[in-house]
Amino acid sequence: MDGQSFWKVSAVPSIVAKLKRRMQEFDPSQLELEAPWETWEADAKYRDAQRGALKARIDQANAIYDDLVKRTATSSDRQ
Repeated sequence: MDGQSFWKVSAVPSIVAKLKRRMQEFDPSQLELEAPWETWEADAKYRDAQRGALKARIDQANAIYDDLVKRTATSSDRQ
């Protein structure tokens, strides 16, 4: 569509904020010592082993989301 995106640019910041809040639930650096999940104790060895990889993926996703918000702000400034 004339080089423009097909999604609602004004909705991007709120959608990104919601997605980033949801990712924090899984961010190892944000997890509380006592999580509400029944399997918390049993999954500890797997969770701890994957902590670094999960943190890296979350950081990568956050960077992509931040860039998306920045690009939409720039494109809406031009409209």
